[in-house]
Amino acid sequence: MYDKDNDFFKLCVRDLNSGSLCSKPQADWVCNVAWAKGGQALLYVFTDQKKKPYRIYCSMLRSKDEDVTLLEEPEENVHVNIRHTKDFKFVTVYVFSTTYSNVFLINATDPLSGLTLVWECEASAHCIIEHHQGYLYLFTNANKEGQSVNYHYILRSPLHSSSPRKWEMPNAVVDYNLSNGKFEIIQQQNLLQERTCVLYGTAFVGPTIDNKSNSNNYGESKSWNDLSEFYVCENHQVVSSDGVKVGLTIVYSH
Repeated sequence: MYDKDNDFFKLCVRDLNSGSLCSKPQADWVCNVAWAKGGQALLYVFTDQKKKPYRIYCSMLRSKDEDVTLLEEPEENVHVNIRHTKDFKFVTVYVFSTTYSNVFLINATDPLSGLTLVWECEASAHCIIEHHQGYLYLFTNANKEGQSVNYHYILRSPLHSSSPRKWEMPNAVVDYNLSNGKFEIIQQQNLLQERTCVLYGTAFVGPTIDNKSNSNNYGESKSWNDLSEFYVCENHQVVSSDGVKVGLTIVYSH
């Protein structure tokens, strides 16, 4: 709930069966939450009075135990954020500043088991991690080989990977249909050149083009195709109805 007089968000949980408020967690100055342990635990981010998110708590519902501090970043320029993966198996913890970005995983079935570092980079970057069938997928615009980039890309790594963790380009980028649970390879039809541009590799499903013509038009084969002529990715800072600035990423085709 938003306390308009004091300008902060207050956390409380309502039992939908009884309609009454749970005795815990209850906290002021909360900015972010994520469920864990099948709804038996709630992780939340606590902010200071300057509204800087810096501490993560874990609260066990229907328990008399005190909420447990999972992480604290007191430095002024370091912020933390949390979100759960779409399969609810992990809670991702983002620790970022103007000089670095780190991402940790928390096992949602055992949120008190600790944090595991899965990604780190030197410069501040946009990072989203998802889990699917034993793999972690990273969507980021972090520097590649020490060079800054003005686009986002996807990397994949096995969940149970040896240290240091190795991230690689996936074999293909796919679209996941939530309604039927199916994956489909993303392709972009280019009618002017009468061919289909595939995100990864050199396969085509459009009209056949001989190797000579294809080589002349596109040069040497690359493992990952450039989609800048087909897609645009923009980052904006937008203001919500309550005046809070929120980061917004928009991806669209030309």
